[in-house]
Amino acid sequence: ARKEVLEPLQAAQALLKDNKAPEALDKLKAAGAVPDRTAYENFFIDQLTAQAAALAGQDTLALEAYDRALAEWLVRAPRGTHVALSARADRAGAVHTTVQLG
Repeated sequence: ARKEVLEPLQAAQALLKDNKAPEALDKLKAAGAVPDRTAYENFFIDQLTAQAAALAGQDTLALEAYDRALAEWLVRAPRGTHVALSARADRAGAVHTTVQLG
């Protein structure tokens, strides 16, 4: 992760260790405001946001962040590779498919 994303993420982790979830959420908002974030950066922001929001009693925010963290994947493989995907969500059901990278 880039410095401008990594620094607030590390600060949020430290705040969570001290049971300061609302303050951690403020740091995570700063990380989320950095433009052109990578999928990798978004994943960690969402993971920590879900944890902090759950601890702060912000259930809706926690669920939204968990959904994003679980739903975004980055697959690197040679062009033409077939990847089998399965996804399940309590509210939406399940889907299974195969995609060819190209």
